[in-house]
Amino acid sequence: MVSALHIVPDKEVVVQTPKVTGVLLNKTSELVGVGDTFKLTAQVSPISVAEISAAITYTSDNEAVATVAADGTVTAVAAGKAVITAACGNVSATCVVDVIGEETKLYVVNPTGWETSPLLNPAAIATETVLPVEAGLKIVEACYNQDGYFYAMDKTGALWKYTEDLVEITKVGNVVSQLNNAADYPTEEIVIVDLEANAFTGKVYALIGFIGDWSEEYYVYEVDVTTAAATSLGMITWEVGRPAAIAFTGEKEVAIYDSLYDYVYESDITDLYTVAQLAFVQFTVASGEHFSMTYSKELGQIFIATDDYYNNNGMALFKLNPTTGHIAKVADAAYDAELVSIFMVEGTAPVAGVATVAEEAVEETTEEVVETEETVETETTAEEVVEETSEITEVEETTETAEVMETTEVMEEAEDTTEIVETVETVE
Repeated sequence: MVSALHIVPDKEVVVQTPKVTGVLLNKTSELVGVGDTFKLTAQVSPISVAEISAAITYTSDNEAVATVAADGTVTAVAAGKAVITAACGNVSATCVVDVIGEETKLYVVNPTGWETSPLLNPAAIATETVLPVEAGLKIVEACYNQDGYFYAMDKTGALWKYTEDLVEITKVGNVVSQLNNAADYPTEEIVIVDLEANAFTGKVYALIGFIGDWSEEYYVYEVDVTTAAATSLGMITWEVGRPAAIAFTGEKEVAIYDSLYDYVYESDITDLYTVAQLAFVQFTVASGEHFSMTYSKELGQIFIATDDYYNNNGMALFKLNPTTGHIAKVADAAYDAELVSIFMVEGTAPVAGVATVAEEAVEETTEEVVETEETVETETTAEEVVEETSEITEVEETTETAEVMETTEVMEEAEDTTEIVETVETVE
C-alpha cells in the first residue's frame, strides 16, 4: 500500500522572505510637556513577518522640539511640534508630537471671574481675575471668540461682551427673550447649558435646555453677537440622554457630551438629530456638578474639566483625541470648585479695551480745559486790575486838574481884590 507520494521538482525551490507591507505605531499623536518622555512601539504587518523583519528606524523631523532614541523613546526638548517617523524598509508610520510649555494656558471661568492655568499643569494657577461688582455680571457660561472678545451669558439669558482687561463690559441683549421657539415650551424651565465659539468660523453658539416635569429637550442656537438674536439649528436627538456641553472640532463638526451616560458623540451642526458615538468615557470621566468641555484647534484635542469621582472627587483635567476616541487624565486640578466654563485663547489675540484710550483723552482734555480756564481767569484778573488801575489814575488826574483849576481861580480872585483896593486908595 502506498502511504506517501513525493514528487521531486526538477529545480530547487527557493523560499522567499516575506516583505513588510506596513508599520503600525502604538501612538499617532501625543501631547506632552517640556522634559517629558514616552515610548513608541512599532508593529510591522503582516504579523507573520514580525520575527524576521528588518529593524525599525526612528527619526525626528525637529530635534529642537523632540528627539527619539533607537528604542523609540521620545524626549520633549522645547515647545513646538515634531513628527516622529518609524520606518521599516520602504514603509513607515508617524506620530505627531505637540510639546506644550507653561505659556500655553487654559482659561477656567467661575461666576465672578476666571483663572488661568498652564494647560498641562492644572495644579498651578497662574493668574486670577475678578469681575467688578458694579458691572452686574454673574457668569453662567462663557467662551472666547475669534473677534478677540470674551462672551458670557448670565442666568437671565442675557449675552455679555467684554475685553480681557475688563475695560469694556457690555450687555449686548437677551438671548432667551429672542428664542424663536420659546413659545412652544410655555411651562418648561429654560436652562443655559453651554456657550461655545467655533474657532473655524468665528461664530458663537448656545446650548439651551427646556426642562419639564416629564421631558427634557435641548436645542443649539447660533447667536448674533451684535444683537443677541438667536437662530435655532435644531434639537439634539433623544439618543443623547442629557447634553452637558458642545465643542466644535470643525466648521460643521460638533462633539456633544452626554452627562447621563457619559458618552461623547459627534454630529453635524446642520443635522443634530444624527449622531455617532465618539467615545465611552464613563470609566475615566464621570461628569460632576461642575463640568465643561472645549476643543483646541491648534492641538487637535478635546479637553474636559470636571469633578474626578473615580479618585479624590476634586477637580481634574482630561484630554480626548477626537480622531481615535482615546481619553486620558492629564492631572489633578486646582480649579475653582464653582467652575462653569473652560476655553483656550488661540488664533486672534484678545483685543484691548478702547475705553482706556477714551478715558485718558477725556482726562487730558479736562486738564487742558481746567488749565485754559485758569489761564483765562488769570488773564481776566490781570485785565481787571489794569482797568481798575487806569480808572484810579484817571480819577487822580481829574482830581489834580480840578485842584489846579480851583487854585488858579482863587489866585485870580485875589488879584481882582488887590486891584479894587488900589483903586479905592487912589480915589481917596
